[in-house]
Amino acid sequence: MRETVVSLFSGCGGLDVGFADAGFEIIYACDNDPAAVSVYRANLGSHVELADITSSEFHSRVDDLPKPSVVLGGFPCQGFSKAGPKNPSDKRNRLFTEMHRVVGRLNPDVFVAENVDGIVQNFNGHYLREICSTFGELGYDVQHRVLDSVQYGVPQHRRRTFFVGVKANLEKQFRWPPPFNMAETRNGERNRSEEH
Repeated sequence: MRETVVSLFSGCGGLDVGFADAGFEIIYACDNDPAAVSVYRANLGSHVELADITSSEFHSRVDDLPKPSVVLGGFPCQGFSKAGPKNPSDKRNRLFTEMHRVVGRLNPDVFVAENVDGIVQNFNGHYLREICSTFGELGYDVQHRVLDSVQYGVPQHRRRTFFVGVKANLEKQFRWPPPFNMAETRNGERNRSEEH
């Protein structure tokens, strides 16, 4: 039996394609951007739909989904971006709570969430701590780490914060994959070894 995935804030499927390539079956995906949904459908399949994750219609749809092995979510990053205005009243900053709601309902063995690395520093790390604590209250052992895609074979620096939660009652420990490309700096950044 294949492991199954429900994907939220799916965009054009960046997280999903990795899970599909690893043998997982994506049983449901959604995004509120018609263009992203169109690209996703063309490349990954018709299991995606256009949906507003804050709507009652969406949450009724979730009630009809079977329990997945994994829930994925790349919740919006604009409010946490280092390049953005960092507005504490930006409603998008709270959209992770919709993922929290879905995880609470579907009770997957694992959840994986992704956001920009700015979520670690911006707002004094408030949202980082809240995400870890609220998902922890659902019974998950939650870890987070900033990873740079260049260290995993992608030909660009792209640092993202990943959250991984594993159901505590499974008594399984998640281990972060070790990087295999040790490039450590981006253009314009000082090498960390030069700072000492």
